[in-house]
Amino acid sequence: MKTTHEWKKYHKILLSILKEFGFGVKSMMESRIQTEIEFFTDYAMKQNGESFNPRELVHLSTANIIMNIVFGRRRDYSLGMSELSRQVKRGFENLDTVLDVAPILRFLPFHRNKLEEYVDSTNRMRNVLRNETEKSLEDGADDCFVRRYIERMGPDYDSEQLEFTLRGLVGAGTDSTANALLWTLIILANNQDVQDRLRAEVDLVVPRDRLPSLNDQHKLPFVEATILEILRWRTLSPLALAHTTLSDTAVGEYFIPRETLVN
Repeated sequence: MKTTHEWKKYHKILLSILKEFGFGVKSMMESRIQTEIEFFTDYAMKQNGESFNPRELVHLSTANIIMNIVFGRRRDYSLGMSELSRQVKRGFENLDTVLDVAPILRFLPFHRNKLEEYVDSTNRMRNVLRNETEKSLEDGADDCFVRRYIERMGPDYDSEQLEFTLRGLVGAGTDSTANALLWTLIILANNQDVQDRLRAEVDLVVPRDRLPSLNDQHKLPFVEATILEILRWRTLSPLALAHTTLSDTAVGEYFIPRETLVN
């Protein structure tokens, strides 16, 4: 996507609303994450020490966080994965980035089928987002992104632009985050010494009657280092999305003109 005036306008609005929610600092955003963590740990504790596959639970809780921020409500775990979550997952599974490099491959059955699946999931996702937006406005949902956006843009807001914005927020905030958490569980399960050291550092800093917060971050260097190392070791999407150069640049001996698609 080119950084046109229209794109910059909506990008600025999006960031300003996220900053009001506390993007990167202690905030309403953090409180909703902590609320979901309480539901997550309560569910895990109810398993009474029995083993269970956390995949669906991680996807449900991650989707709940972004849904709570965007629409002002969460979904009970007993209801299973929502239609929106299913379509986001389906879209990522059929994202065929090779077509950015060689579009002609779309005529081959394998790539054509993936493209058709991706387009269908995108259309279904937009329908769900439209319905969820209307529901939030009708029900008078708690303070959320949708309400702030419409208050900022006024009653004549561009509904299509809002759908694209929500699709980006939901897509970026669910599947990749869930996969990062699943990798974290796998890695920690296979590194008991790291688990023990993490627990010891958290217990030293955070009282048992509350959850860790961003205010504790500077006192938890090993926790932060562990998170960064996991993301480095198991980078989720290092080359998944194409990027466009904003200006003429050079990488080593190679000259790359402005607006070149780089994958």
